Amino acid sequence: MVTKDFKLWVYPAVAGVIGLALLAWVFRPFDLSIQIEPVQPDATPGMDDASSAERSLSPITNEIPQVFPATADDQFLVSPDSIPANVDLRGHLRVSNRSIYPVRVALLARPGNGDSTISEVELEEITPSTTASPPPFTEPVHWDFAPAEGSARGLMLSLPDQDLSIQPGDIVVAFAQDGSRHYWGPFVVGQTPIPAWHTQDGEWHLVLTEP
Repeated sequence: MVTKDFKLWVYPAVAGVIGLALLAWVFRPFDLSIQIEPVQPDATPGMDDASSAERSLSPITNEIPQVFPATADDQFLVSPDSIPANVDLRGHLRVSNRSIYPVRVALLARPGNGDSTISEVELEEITPSTTASPPPFTEPVHWDFAPAEGSARGLMLSLPDQDLSIQPGDIVVAFAQDGSRHYWGPFVVGQTPIPAWHTQDGEWHLVLTEP
């Protein structure tokens, strides 16, 4: 005969065993998942780390500017303030892109470019004008250069239907076309150090280096 005290002792014990069994059953999948959770096979250990290192280094490598050496012609380049006063400063424009950027070179020339003598240009600049307005300019023209294009000797600029020569007072500007917002100038021919005058060839040289 089962006494009341025996029931009071057995029932909690049975309940505890059942509870432990339920807990073991409930947590068993988690134990299995932890045990069987695979470590992803890696055929080449360390490759991901190497790839990450390459990805982190590649942008830095691309941003390192390339240095273009000076050429033999550079020794003949002088700034306009070093040119004797009796030199006719009309001449061709040669461009050297010594940068890693694709650039566009734009020229804003004055009317009569290549037809006016130096004395006429100087006279026009010093003669008072009734309207006090600056000399008008012709429609701008431009040329595109790939990175490092013409870096050695430079490329002489020309127009589709005629040769091109520039004179003091013309304006030259260049800007990168890759979205980097780098630009050079604006330069005033005969007034700013760039473009420089080539004393041997009698022409202007625009050398674009890293900004």
